[in-house]
Amino acid sequence: MEEHGDGTMRITHQGRPLGFHAITSRPMKTAEAKTVYQPRHPVTPRPDHPWRQRLWPERRTQATVARP
Repeated sequence: MEEHGDGTMRITHQGRPLGFHAITSRPMKTAEAKTVYQPRHPVTPRPDHPWRQRLWPERRTQATVARP
């Protein structure tokens, strides 16, 4: 980028001049529409879902075993 004494500017890239125009003021930002999020309902697994099954089967104790 070169700025000359008379106020002109010149932008070059690898020796070639690039076209540009001066910005007089900053552009105004556009107002973005805010996203309204819907509350999510908690997901409940089905009664036969593997999470609801025991990892280890219950051990049978002497009190629960019926003797003939």
